[in-house]
Amino acid sequence: MHKKYASEPHFYLDNLGVLPSTRGQGLSSRLIHPFLEMADIQKVIAYTDTVTRSNVALYEHFGFECVEEAPIAGTGITVWALLRRAQ
Repeated sequence: MHKKYASEPHFYLDNLGVLPSTRGQGLSSRLIHPFLEMADIQKVIAYTDTVTRSNVALYEHFGFECVEEAPIAGTGITVWALLRRAQ
C-alpha cells in the first residue's frame, strides 16, 4: 500500500508509540507536529500505515485520511493505509 499511495516524494511516519502510562499528555503531538511541519514546508504528502485500529483515529486527528483498509488473509490482521496531503 505504501507504494500504491505514496509513489511520489513523501514523508513516511513509521513506528510511533508512547507508553500507556503517558497517554493523554500530548507526547504524540510533540512527536508528530515537527514531522508534519517539515512535510508541509517541502509541500509533500505524509504517509503512514498501522495494524492497530485505535491508531486510525489518532492519525486522523492529525489530518491523515484512511485511504485503504486491507485485511491480511488468514492472519486476523488488518492494515490501514493513511495519507495526509501537504497543507
